[in-house]
Amino acid sequence: MRGNWYRNIPILQKFFYLILIFVLAPFVCLTVIWSAQSNRTVERNASAYSELLVRQLTERLDAYFENLESDASPLLTNALAIRFMTTDPTNRYDMFAASRAVQSTLFPTFTYSRAELQNISLISSNGGAVSSHGGFDAERRFQEVEEEMFERGNFRVIGPSPYYSRSTVTAVQRIFGIYSGTPIGYLLLDIDLNRIVDYIRNVKLGDTGFVWIADPDTRRILFHTNGERIGDQVEETLQGAFERVRRGQLTSERIGATLFTYELSRTTGWIVVSEVPSAELTKDLDRLRGLTLFVVVVLVAVVLLLAGGFSYSITNTMRRLQRQMRKAGAGDYSLLPEDHKHFQEINLLNRGYNNMVLEIRRYVEVVHLADIRTKDLEIRQRESRIKQLQAQINPHFLYNSLEFINSYAIVSGILPISRMASALAKLFRYSVKSIDDVVPLREELDHIQIYLQIQKDRNVDFQVDWEEAGPVDRATSLRFVLQPIVENALIHGYQRHKLSADYLRIRIRAEAGAAVVTVADKGGGMPEALLREYNQYFQEGRWSTLKDDSTHLGLANVHERLRLRFGEPFGLFIRHSSPEGTEIEIRVPCEEGASDV
Repeated sequence: MRGNWYRNIPILQKFFYLILIFVLAPFVCLTVIWSAQSNRTVERNASAYSELLVRQLTERLDAYFENLESDASPLLTNALAIRFMTTDPTNRYDMFAASRAVQSTLFPTFTYSRAELQNISLISSNGGAVSSHGGFDAERRFQEVEEEMFERGNFRVIGPSPYYSRSTVTAVQRIFGIYSGTPIGYLLLDIDLNRIVDYIRNVKLGDTGFVWIADPDTRRILFHTNGERIGDQVEETLQGAFERVRRGQLTSERIGATLFTYELSRTTGWIVVSEVPSAELTKDLDRLRGLTLFVVVVLVAVVLLLAGGFSYSITNTMRRLQRQMRKAGAGDYSLLPEDHKHFQEINLLNRGYNNMVLEIRRYVEVVHLADIRTKDLEIRQRESRIKQLQAQINPHFLYNSLEFINSYAIVSGILPISRMASALAKLFRYSVKSIDDVVPLREELDHIQIYLQIQKDRNVDFQVDWEEAGPVDRATSLRFVLQPIVENALIHGYQRHKLSADYLRIRIRAEAGAAVVTVADKGGGMPEALLREYNQYFQEGRWSTLKDDSTHLGLANVHERLRLRFGEPFGLFIRHSSPEGTEIEIRVPCEEGASDV
């Protein structure tokens, strides 16, 4: 009798025990394990992401001030600056003339296109001072700078400046005599910190995460994505960690269990910090866990109700079920039954299962194909980016060299050289930035106008017909989209056919949701087969003979970058090409309702 105890348990209780032991208990255990493992994984990933983010922001901040120091170097040896620094302040006429020359010639050259500079000043050790925005207490400022620079090198960033807003910092460069080699004064650059770190405002660390910059010397916050925190005192626990380790991470329970990631800037001595509350990292996971538990409880309740109803129904058909079981005992298990005479629900369940398996198999194939397509697009995008980068030269070196040439040309009064050097400097400044940046179409048009001006300076017979007949202000593009098209026209349209490049027409017009830029030349054109091959690739994304010919990949790379970034129907199309010339259209997105230019 004791061995038959299981037989005496009602069917409803059997279902309940089975669900409890084989479904609910394992699921609870797996949920606990999955939750703990997921929390650890999320925290590790968040920690790695925060560390990478802070390192990139610190490197970008260092790069700015290193470039600023490099760009300011020509000023330190400029004849006008040396003349001012060595002029006796008691000789008022000579001092006025030297100050006037610095303010009218030297300062505008350096501050051009530097919106972040609020003021530039020269302070000599003999008491003279000149500023781009009026005078100030030279003796007091010199003493303050002298104290900050004592035994701290020749370049230092100090701040915030007491003479401007609390977001203003000052870059100080020591100036030495050309022949004596001894310090004769300082160059002061008052910089709006909000402008040079404006890119940090776009960094998102959830809903409650922040990025900020602190000065460990003053223990105050210089910049914070929450503007109300600027100027606040750094919490004592964080300050202690900043002083011990150059970079690292810590979790502060005193500040609401928050993960802090920080790194010391080698150029400024500032600390770049990201803070993310721990609750922010796992809030989606907690929500998912609660939802999962709720669904499981509901499902268990529903299963118990259905089990009770099924138990009641099966009691009346037990004998017929036994006969069916004897037939199954004969070994006929090859097929799932779909023609049961008494329980149609079983037939529907089996049929639904079969359909589900087929549907899952189809979904797996779709996902696999989508994954292959995505990887292929990523590879093509990476190849396109590499090809674009290979076509660039070292813009930083050339930009600095051209700025140096421009300075000498201005001082020497050779304005044509100054104009061309300044134009080339703008081109290389534009080339420093990423080719995949989305920029206003107006910025790309301004860039190509500078390029065409240089071409006209080189060739007096070169004419450009420029017409804007559509919206530009709200249209967007990628960097270096128009220059390859124009270069293609000059090289393949004229030079390859041994023709003189004497004409180019650029027209901008508006269409529904797009801006179309047309580049037309009067060169020798291209063969009809090549024209069809290009347009087939532009419209259908496939070609046959051009793929292995590197001389014809320039237009394809531009089209591929636009298509990968903006999708259809944006990209290139060759309207026509003949011995009388070629016309190419570049289509980029434009917001609806843009006003005409």
